[in-house]
Amino acid sequence: MKQFIAVMVTALNGSEMVSKQSKVLHEVCGKTMAEWVCDAALEAGAARVIPMVDALDEQTHSFLKERFSCVVQTGSFSDALADALGEFDGTVVVLSGDHPLLTAQTIGKVVSLHGEQAHQVTVCEEIGLYCFETADLQGSSADTLEKLVGCMRAAGKKVEECSAGMADEKIKVNNRADLAMAGMFMRRRINAALMGAGVTLVDPTTTYIDAGVEIASDTVIEPNVYLRGNTVIGTDCVIGNGTTIEDSVVGDGVHIKSSVILSSDIGEGTTVGPFAYIRPGSHIGAKVKIGDFVEVKNSTIGEGTKVSHLTYIGDSDVGRHINFGCGTITVNYDGKNKFRTVIEDNAFIGCNTNLVAPVTVHENAFIAAGSTITDDIEADALAIARSRQTVKPNWRKNK
Repeated sequence: MKQFIAVMVTALNGSEMVSKQSKVLHEVCGKTMAEWVCDAALEAGAARVIPMVDALDEQTHSFLKERFSCVVQTGSFSDALADALGEFDGTVVVLSGDHPLLTAQTIGKVVSLHGEQAHQVTVCEEIGLYCFETADLQGSSADTLEKLVGCMRAAGKKVEECSAGMADEKIKVNNRADLAMAGMFMRRRINAALMGAGVTLVDPTTTYIDAGVEIASDTVIEPNVYLRGNTVIGTDCVIGNGTTIEDSVVGDGVHIKSSVILSSDIGEGTTVGPFAYIRPGSHIGAKVKIGDFVEVKNSTIGEGTKVSHLTYIGDSDVGRHINFGCGTITVNYDGKNKFRTVIEDNAFIGCNTNLVAPVTVHENAFIAAGSTITDDIEADALAIARSRQTVKPNWRKNK
């Protein structure tokens, strides 16, 4: 296949989306439509991909210029195309940014067909793909892509129309219903690839996995699971019903039940949930137990530690083999500033304990249930911070 440059046209009418966001920036399975099309062109072997952005679409230009050298269309389509191509001599493939299901394989086949049959123009309108030769574009003047093709025909160029691509590749996104359909078909592709690689999806129709997610073989994904962003999941895991994981790393042999994990990492052999909330910046070690209704935020928890239920750990550095009793809170916020709590290895935190940061609990320390701890506790010590019980006989009877 001869060398080619791809120009992705983003100047598309998005009024039917009824959105303040540019049309091609709407996402399908974790990637914008524009990114899907550009990445397909690169995978197909394009020497360069150049987005052509309407002068009024600053939103799309700002987003894409991080990865690509964009051309801003201020005048005619032909002039903008000439600016994009510069001194390049060869095949140019023009792609529509609202066909997110277009594959690299289809782009490659059409470009090969265009070259082998010596077409001057190849039109695959159903999939939003057009091939031209730069020599034939010299001196062209057309306001739109469609008019450019018409000018080529009028000039006697060899314009061939072809049908290419699978049925789903022909989905053009004009509105929210189209966007939902594109997402459904893209999920089918993603899920099929994962199952082919040895991942068990109990119900693929209710499993929502973004394009950037990686899952190792022999992991089981139960229904109603959302895996988003750059999430990586190891082997032999069970991701339970109703779980959401975003931009996180999950080690081998982890079992997560109906929980939310955001921008964090979970060590191998750990169990999480049900109904746990792991907030950004958390690092959960190996063989840890994070139980029901536990929230962890911006904290590190060492190997073998157990946080079984109804506990909040925020801005804390927690060591190994620590037991947290039910209802423990690290009190990290004074209304103005955040402070950290340090708990060293093998400490025991009794039920209903408040740890008012900044505070350090040294190794092997034991905190009695119902304590509010405001001072550091030395190693091997027992800390009791609660008032003595007072019993008044016959109080209720006399009342």
